[in-house]
Amino acid sequence: MMILFSVSTYAANAFLDAQNDQPVSAKFRGTEWSDDIGQDVPLTARVMITRMAKMPWGATFKVEFTDLKSRADKPHEIRPDYFIVTDDRIVLLNEEGNDAAAKKISTLDKPAEFEPNDIYGITTGSFEH
Repeated sequence: MMILFSVSTYAANAFLDAQNDQPVSAKFRGTEWSDDIGQDVPLTARVMITRMAKMPWGATFKVEFTDLKSRADKPHEIRPDYFIVTDDRIVLLNEEGNDAAAKKISTLDKPAEFEPNDIYGITTGSFEH
């Protein structure tokens, strides 16, 4: 007699995943522009990606921009973004208190329903919104 169980486990997302909770960083160089700046100016930044929690159905990540260096007149900052990652989607966490919301989501037994506007990536197929 053979019994088969179907269990959904997070297989990892091909575009955003981490082996552990240690931050990973990369340095980026590019150009920034806005109405406030008025022209394209060089920008460098370090991007820190930290897995905040791993769940059976996915993971939560924090993406921070540090060490911003710009030739713009006004110093500025880029607020961190939080993402909920399943094996088939990357979703922007768009809450008032993202840090607390990410911790709360990590306690759920299954992923929450996501607003279509907050879906930033899919691993296969197409998505129309």
